[in-house]
Amino acid sequence: MRFIFLTYFFCLSVSATPFKGSKFVVAGPSSHSPFVSKMIYNKGGNVVDMAIAVAFALCVTHPYYVSLGSGGFALVKINSLTKSLDFRETAPHKMSSDFFEKNNFSSQTGAFSIGVPGFVAGMMALHKKYGKLSWSELLAPALFLAEKGYPVSGDWLNFTNQSKKQFNLAGKSVFFKKGKSYSLNENFKQKSLATAFKLLQKKGGDAFYRGDIGKDVVSSIQKEKGLLSLQDLEKYKVRWLKPLVFKFRSYEISSMPLPSSGGIILARAFRLIEKQKLYKKTLGSFDETHLLAEIMSLAFLPRYLMGDFEFSNFKPELYLSDKNLKELSDKISLEKSVKMPLIKESGETTHFSIIDKKGNTVAMTLTLNGIYGSKLVSSRYGVVLNNQIDDFTTLMNQANQYGLIQGENNLIQGGKRPLSSMSPTLVEKNKQTLLSLGGAGGPAIITGVLQTIYRYLVHNLNLEEALYYPRIHHQFLPRELFVEDKRFSPERIVSLKMKGHKIKFTNHVSRVFAVARNKKGELLAKGDFREMSSAGGL
Repeated sequence: MRFIFLTYFFCLSVSATPFKGSKFVVAGPSSHSPFVSKMIYNKGGNVVDMAIAVAFALCVTHPYYVSLGSGGFALVKINSLTKSLDFRETAPHKMSSDFFEKNNFSSQTGAFSIGVPGFVAGMMALHKKYGKLSWSELLAPALFLAEKGYPVSGDWLNFTNQSKKQFNLAGKSVFFKKGKSYSLNENFKQKSLATAFKLLQKKGGDAFYRGDIGKDVVSSIQKEKGLLSLQDLEKYKVRWLKPLVFKFRSYEISSMPLPSSGGIILARAFRLIEKQKLYKKTLGSFDETHLLAEIMSLAFLPRYLMGDFEFSNFKPELYLSDKNLKELSDKISLEKSVKMPLIKESGETTHFSIIDKKGNTVAMTLTLNGIYGSKLVSSRYGVVLNNQIDDFTTLMNQANQYGLIQGENNLIQGGKRPLSSMSPTLVEKNKQTLLSLGGAGGPAIITGVLQTIYRYLVHNLNLEEALYYPRIHHQFLPRELFVEDKRFSPERIVSLKMKGHKIKFTNHVSRVFAVARNKKGELLAKGDFREMSSAGGL
């Protein structure tokens, strides 16, 4: 532990510039991640060990994105075999599909917005299947950061201060000093959370799902009249799933299946790219931008019908069939935007990726949904709790916080997982790992991952260029094309408007984090410049 203390500030110097390594590399939102990964690697840990340690450390340093009270997805490739893990939150068993119609409660903040957390169960499942080091060793970096503290960043201050009015008393107590804000780079400690990590080290997942941490979570929710119970925690299960795999040119791409909409939409988009021969268009041309927007929009079209596969009869193969995609492709015009019938279509998140010299990789996306989730923090251990219920269809025909109007298959039901846009993704060629990536930013995660892969594979941009390139986003509804503000020429905007696009400028597109392995066997990592990020390794 003394070694950790003496070298702790090394991690703060890790920048967002591209990093090249030979043993492993990591890219993500935190400057602490390369340091934590290096510690675990030097102890003999593998990519999954590193990923678990990084994820727990993010619970400390990025509590507005991820916590013990969150959930997520992971795509894992070990020894040429790829698996996906769903540790998404579930609805409390007492919550019904008409709950928000009958009750005037918020699905975005407070006790009724909270789903049953899957984070701890997910980390336990990964460790049981792949871990080499002891569970206790993997929690040590997070425990150190919670006990000794870390300098708060500008993002930390902005997100924390903007949430102040919505926090419960425990949240205000944890993240403010007698009601006053921290200063930039001031050291922030979380003693109560550190105690929770010690319990997890000693008792594993039982400390959360059957022990004192879970009791603290449930009592804090029920104090606010929420429905989540100890029985909900005890019944929670992760799901190992078969990744959704599809071909694009000579590449094989693996992504998340339902309850993520990401894999299906990505597969549809890449097949429409092939049918439209988009790669023949000049990079950044008016026509390429227009066609890419049309492809995104039509790829999103069936999202309204999607939901947790255990609770719906949605059949992905129908919407990935050549017949369905040819019919859509035939509707695309180079001259104007498609005017499809306006059927009803259908957060904050973070991601990191790790890859080693053998091509073993973990792409993990974690989320509380909104910034600081429900804004409710547990009283005893300071666990930030998600607001994942808003990802369900809480009220028919009304959009959620990301502007998505969702369908009947995504209605709330006890034990059900909400539809997601998280899209941890892996690209291979001849079974060799080329790219491992994912992102943050609600539904724009999918289009951010799409554009990064496309630029990297088709236009041969390097990793930094592919991530830096200006992005657009178009989901089926609303019928609006989002473009990054001040990153497109006036001429291109005029051209898009002339083709019938309703333009919306935004500073909040997806943030993508990627690691790659090039033809020379070199490992590359890059964080997105659109937020504080880091890349590092050995």
